[in-house]
Amino acid sequence: GASNASTCSYCAAGTFSTGTGAESDSVCSTCVAGSYSTASGANQCELCSAGLFSTVKGAASISTCTPCFAGTFSIVAGASNASTCSYCAAGTFSTGTGAESDSVCSTCVAGSYSTASGANQCELCSAGLFSTVKGAASISTCTPCFAGTFSIVAGASNAST
Repeated sequence: GASNASTCSYCAAGTFSTGTGAESDSVCSTCVAGSYSTASGANQCELCSAGLFSTVKGAASISTCTPCFAGTFSIVAGASNASTCSYCAAGTFSTGTGAESDSVCSTCVAGSYSTASGANQCELCSAGLFSTVKGAASISTCTPCFAGTFSIVAGASNAST
């Protein structure tokens, strides 16, 4: 018997409804993990963007979307946990968070290496060693200075430093 729409109540933020003619808030569905709705009366939940994830059900703010950690990235929108964040490969690293693709994974420069996937930095070859290899995934690429020579420089990329 309502005479206008002003008597209709909105579903709360963090929920949504696509139904019409409802008589109770039982039609309001909770946003699933990986999504959120900021406004009352939403007819859908927004997905956390690629590079982000959220474990929170019924989220009412984009702030519940957590960035993938440094050394990782995710191409998945609406991710509900950190396991969707993929690791940068060994021999690469990434310092940024919330990355949406592996394009953020930078190759370790000559004179450095990363043995583990998901690195947020490359390790330098120690003084007395050098490496000409870019994207090295093992310390074994660090070669000792030749007989009769030495180097006090960590991260040397050739035998003449």
